[in-house]
Amino acid sequence: MAAPWDLPCMAPAPGGVPRYYAESHTTWGVLLDRAVERFGEQEAVSAPGERWSYRELGQRTDAIARGLLGLGIGRGSQVALWMPTTPTSVAAQFAVYKVGARLVAMPTDADSTGVELRLSHSQATALLFQDNFWGWDQVNALDTIYGLCPEMESSAPGALGSARLPRLRHVICTAPQEYAGAYTLDEIVEMGHQTPAEELSQAQGAVAPNNPMQIMYLPRDGATLAPILPHRMAAALVPIAVDIMRLNAQDRLLAPPASGPGFPAWAPLLASYVGATMELPERWEPEQILNSIQTARVSALVGCDALFSSLLDHPQSEKYDLISLSKGLVLGAPASWQLVERMQRRGLSGVMNGYATPEIGLISLTMPSDGAERIAATSGRVLPHCRVRVVDTVSGRDMPGGQEGEVCVQSVYPGIHMMPGYHHNPEATEQKLDKEGWFHTGDRGFVDGDGYLNIRGKA
Repeated sequence: MAAPWDLPCMAPAPGGVPRYYAESHTTWGVLLDRAVERFGEQEAVSAPGERWSYRELGQRTDAIARGLLGLGIGRGSQVALWMPTTPTSVAAQFAVYKVGARLVAMPTDADSTGVELRLSHSQATALLFQDNFWGWDQVNALDTIYGLCPEMESSAPGALGSARLPRLRHVICTAPQEYAGAYTLDEIVEMGHQTPAEELSQAQGAVAPNNPMQIMYLPRDGATLAPILPHRMAAALVPIAVDIMRLNAQDRLLAPPASGPGFPAWAPLLASYVGATMELPERWEPEQILNSIQTARVSALVGCDALFSSLLDHPQSEKYDLISLSKGLVLGAPASWQLVERMQRRGLSGVMNGYATPEIGLISLTMPSDGAERIAATSGRVLPHCRVRVVDTVSGRDMPGGQEGEVCVQSVYPGIHMMPGYHHNPEATEQKLDKEGWFHTGDRGFVDGDGYLNIRGKA
C-alpha cells in the first residue's frame, strides 16, 4: 500500500530531486535572515510580559552573535546553553548558529554531574546560563556553576582557569546583576557594538551547510552519546515536519523548556521556517501548559506520550478548552491506545503518533485517517526520505516481512538525514553506523503487511 505523503516539500525541483533536498544546501543563520525578511513585524516569540517580532528576534540575535565574535567565539567553538526556553535563549541559539559555533543544549533538569559531563565532554569554551529558573522544578544554576568552578570567585570575566573544566573560559549570565567571574549578557551585547557588522557577515558566510550546528546529549546510561547535527540535516528535516504538521504563519507552537534532547532546540527552527509564533509558558508544569493552550489559543504541540498524559491526567484538565490544539506529534514509543482514545475524546484528533530518533529525526508517522487503533498500535508508515530494514540481531540478515528484528534506517540521500557520528565517541559511531550507511537504532520492531512500522521495545 502506498504511503499518503503528498507533501509540498516532496515535489520535484529542477534536477528531479525533491524540493526539501534541493533547498537544504544552506545554514540556519541564512534561514533566520530569510524569516526576518519574510515575516518582519509578525510575532515570533511570546512569553509572559515579553513579545518579539521576527525583526526584533533578528536584531537581538545579531547583537549577541557580534558579542560572541568579540570574545573570539566562532567556527569550531562549543557554546553551552543552560536556561529554559525564553525569547533570550531563542536569540542566543540562533546567534551560536550564525557565528558557526556548536550549540550544547543543557536540559533544564540537569544536576551538577550532568552539567559537568556535558561541559567537559563537549570541551565547551563558553557557557550562557540563567541564574535561577523553573523547569519541572526550581533550579539554582548559579550555585551549581560556582560549585563546579570555585575559581570564578577570584577570576575576571573571560579569564576563568577551572581545574575541573579547563577548556571553559567564558561564563555569561543573562541576569542583569553582576556575578564574580561572569559577564552579563548586556556586557556581551555592548561588546558586540564594537564588532563591525561586516565581521558577522563574514563569519556567517564562512559557515558551510555540512558544518555542525549542535551537539545533542542523549539521556542514555553508560557510554556518552552525543550526536553531531549539521546545519543541512536540520534544513532538510524541518520542511518535512512543517508540511506533515501543516504548520503556517497563523500557528502558535508551544515551545518546551530544554528538558530533553531534540525538540526544544528544534521548535525555533520549525516556527521560523513558516513564520509561526513560539508560545513560551512561564513554567513547564501541566496546568501552566493547559492554561497557555487555552489563553493563547495554541494550535501545535510536539512531545512524548508522558507529556500528553500529564495534561490529560491533571485534576483540572477538563476545565480547560483545548479545541485550538489541532496539530501535534507524539514522538518516541507508540502512544497507548488509552491515550489515543482520551486525546480524541478531548478533540485532539489532529495529533499524530510518530517514531523518531535524535540521530536521524522523524522516521515514520501515523495520520488521523488511520484510526485510533492503528495510531495506538503502530508508529505509522515510513516517511519517503527514509528507508527501513529489519535485521536479525545476531546474523545481521534481513528478516522476512512481519517478523521482529532490529530496526535499521538509511537516508534516501546519504548524509542528509543522518548524523555524521557521535561527538568524541568513534566506537559508538562505528557500532551504530555500518559501512553501508545503515543506522542501527537498537529498537526492536517489524513492518506489517500494510507497510506500518511497529516498534516493540529494545532489540
